[in-house]
Order: sequence, then structure tokens, then C-alpha cells
Amino acid sequence: MKSGKLAIITVIVCAIVISMSAVIFNMQSSAITGINIASASSNVSISSDNASSLLFSRDSRPYNMSYEEGATEWWRFFVAIPEVNSPAADPTGEKCSINQNNNHTWFIAGAFQGKETRTCEVPADKAIAGVLIGIACNEMQDGPVDTLTECAEEGPKYLRLVRLTIDGIEIPNIQDYKVTTPPSNISFPEGAVWGAPQGNYALVGSGIMPIIKPLPVGNHTIAFVGIIDHPIVPAYDVAVDVTYNLIVREAPNA
Repeated sequence: MKSGKLAIITVIVCAIVISMSAVIFNMQSSAITGINIASASSNVSISSDNASSLLFSRDSRPYNMSYEEGATEWWRFFVAIPEVNSPAADPTGEKCSINQNNNHTWFIAGAFQGKETRTCEVPADKAIAGVLIGIACNEMQDGPVDTLTECAEEGPKYLRLVRLTIDGIEIPNIQDYKVTTPPSNISFPEGAVWGAPQGNYALVGSGIMPIIKPLPVGNHTIAFVGIIDHPIVPAYDVAVDVTYNLIVREAPNA
């Protein structure tokens, strides 16, 4: 989850300075081979007979919202938190509860850089969602609004690996959960992520974002890895390896 002009990070392509906001973290190509997904365990039994049933289907409307609308809400959640308090900069899980104001969904995040393992308490009545790997572009750092979709989708076009497990059960075809948001006006606070200036302006995000159905009370592990390996522009190369150890508790009003 790092932002910066591609010209500053690595190169200028065709003399055009491009910038982008990576949902994960920049890594050199030599460092993104050999990521292994963390093992998962739980004291609650979840059947592997139909692993896909743990997610809301890609063509469904969880809580009367399309996946695109849900992803936009995730980006609003993520961008609204100043970088100093970002859940993506959280090595333990102590920031899991920041800005969790959605009535139906508990949001998780990737990492700015490095491998992370977090422990969080989650209410049992909420779905769990987050962009596992992807790119975001905004109009103040990355170009006019009509270029943002192409900018954001450039990275996921070269997705080389993405894997999600829930309590040790691998979710099949997770790549089918790619979601690109429409250009949406987002509020960036002072001290925003990626060094973005404060204000309200357009953002487009594109990445793998499944929505996990509410988990039963107990301990659960969500683990995901992903690699984007761009053949030309190394600045698009991103990787993520994140494990969430979740303590799912009865909702306060249950």
C-alpha cells in the first residue's frame, strides 16, 4: 500500500511520468518469488466440501450492494485513516478497530511493506472484506479522472499469484473476485496514505476483493498471498503475505 511517481521509484516510460498507489508494497522481481501462504488453524470446524460457499458470490449483492459498491466503501474506509494510524501499518492488529463504522462488514487490509501477522477481535454478525492485492490511482497524484481506470487496472492485468485460505481451506478461483471501482469522490484527510494531499477527489481502485460471509463464534485464520509481476515496469511489481488471526465474538446486541 505505497504510492509514488513511477519516475521517482524506478523509470519513466515513453517519457510520460506515471504514478500509482499500490495496495500492497513495492518489491523487486527477485524478491517476489517464493512467497508461501501461512498455514491456518481454528478451533471451529468449517467444512471444505464447498469452500466457495464461505464467500458471497461475485455476481451477488451482499447487503443490497454490488461488489463494485462494496469495494468503493472499502477504499473510503482505508483512505479516511491517516497513514500514521493505517491498519496497513499495523504489525500486531492493535489498529484493527479503527474506522470500523460499516453496519454489515468488517474491513481488513494488506500491508505497506513486509509480511504481517495480526490478531483482531471481530463481531460475529459482520462479513469480512478487504482488497487482497491491487492498485489505486487518484486524480491528484495519477492523472485526469478519465485515465484512472486504465492506471488502476494496469497492475492486476499481470497478477501472477493470488491465494486465499480460511481456516486452512483454500478458496478456489479467487482470481475471479477482481473488482474495479468506478471513479468515486473520496475524502483524503490530512496526513493521508501515499502522501496524497488533503481534499475530496476521484479515486479508482482495482484488485482482488472477496467478501467473506460472517464467521461463527470462535478463532479463525484468514491468510492471503499475492504477486503482481509487470513485464515492463518494475514499479508495478507488488506482493503481499498477510495473516489475520481472528477472534470472532458474539455481537454486543446479539
